[in-house]
Amino acid sequence: MCSLPARSMQGDLIVDAMRTCPDLTRRRIMGVIAALPLLRPGLSGAQPERMSDRGMIPGWAPSAGRIVSIGYPAGKHPRGRGATLAEISPAYQSWNPNAPSLSPYNAGIASYGWHTNYGYCGSSFNTDTRQIVMYGAGHSSINVPAPYCFDLNDLRWKWLDRPLPFDAFKCIRDKGYSHPPTRGQMEGCYPPEQYDYDWGDLDGSWSGWPSGYGRPGKIQPVPTHTRAGMVHLPASVIGNSKGALLLCGAYTGVLANAGNFGGHVFDYDTQTWSRLNQRPPSPLGSPVFDGQTRKVVYFGNGGNTTNIYRVLDVDRRTWITRNASASCFYTTDGGGQLLHKASRLHIVPAHVDANGTSSWGTRDGWIRYRFFATPFDAIVGTGHFACTELTINVASSWPLTSQGNNRYLGWSYCPEDACLYIINGENGSNKYWKLAPPAGAVTHHDYLTGTWTLTEHAFVSGTLSSPGGRPRSMMYNRMQWDVESRSFIWWPDSIDGPVQAWRPLKLSGRDI
Repeated sequence: MCSLPARSMQGDLIVDAMRTCPDLTRRRIMGVIAALPLLRPGLSGAQPERMSDRGMIPGWAPSAGRIVSIGYPAGKHPRGRGATLAEISPAYQSWNPNAPSLSPYNAGIASYGWHTNYGYCGSSFNTDTRQIVMYGAGHSSINVPAPYCFDLNDLRWKWLDRPLPFDAFKCIRDKGYSHPPTRGQMEGCYPPEQYDYDWGDLDGSWSGWPSGYGRPGKIQPVPTHTRAGMVHLPASVIGNSKGALLLCGAYTGVLANAGNFGGHVFDYDTQTWSRLNQRPPSPLGSPVFDGQTRKVVYFGNGGNTTNIYRVLDVDRRTWITRNASASCFYTTDGGGQLLHKASRLHIVPAHVDANGTSSWGTRDGWIRYRFFATPFDAIVGTGHFACTELTINVASSWPLTSQGNNRYLGWSYCPEDACLYIINGENGSNKYWKLAPPAGAVTHHDYLTGTWTLTEHAFVSGTLSSPGGRPRSMMYNRMQWDVESRSFIWWPDSIDGPVQAWRPLKLSGRDI
């Protein structure tokens, strides 16, 4: 029986059904509800698809093989600000004590201000609320210590917490330090009574907070390069209605020498942070969560090759280290790590060439992917295990950006056909790639020893929109599969850029 509280919606029967129905029925109801408010300019006349086994698909969802922009144009959201990420700047927020000034959350300077790109940052998809969540951004360009999201229910960017005021960058600017400042200058703008150097959290009981802002305990890890270190922990695991954001395996503070590595959990219901009992010793990785074992796994320790896996027991809130019997290639950029649910393999797309040279060293050189897979249950178990390099048949090409490299790209898993997909992040591109598992694969042995096939495809209509600057779009896990719309959702680095949805041409072996 369902135990999650019902959302606010019309009709006592629907409310009762949401409270008591089996999970499948609840998901069908949610599909219907999710489709109701999604009318916007250009899509207001679109008719939702009706799928007998899936309820109703939102009217904005792309049809087979197409890519569409689903966000509202700037200034056009019917509920006010939030059409673009730029429209939820701290300057417009009532919780900013200095509004409409950007301070204290942004210095307003080119190096660290709000309007820079947010590269080196991934996302997490809250499947309980259908919100694609982010925290911080690259180069501290969004240094607000609060999660924010793009909400697929009303196609709007919004904040998910009311952050405390802190002002490290304003301090740096006021003191006349050069930009970027030295690490010592940064430290001088975080007084010990405001900053916990052991954990990298803000001290909520600090006496200097304005009235109404202080909270007990250590709270809100300082955001910056989150890379792909964010994972959604479902409500069914957490025991609440909206689940939680796990921030781990990535830098989460501007003071790298303060040990600001991941290991924090944000409860969406209570809007409170808590620490894990332990932190993973490595700041790099791309964690994946498995609902069957209630474990989180990530691979890597910041080097090009490693045999180190980190395993988080969500219930005990503790990490352990597991060492494979041999090292595999691992690089810090893009790619992400994946749980291939059909085979229960943990897959790492490594940006390395045939000789093991990584894109981290060659930067803009063309580097193909090599994929390494390990049975997930073996990683979280107690016995010996090793990773296996997958055999890839490249039927066409590897995805590249306009710079001729793929180090910024990221793969995503589609549960409908058990294939991996990627787009190249190049503005105006009409291509996507599909990596399919071996035909007829059933066992781990089949998936590990058979031949996977990579094919290039073209969108029937629409192109990628990645405006401005170097196309670092699609870094890490900033492309998420949405079950309700049966499409991938992604957005580029630009805070003024669109959110786009796209659907592969064929799923589950049939045209859709």
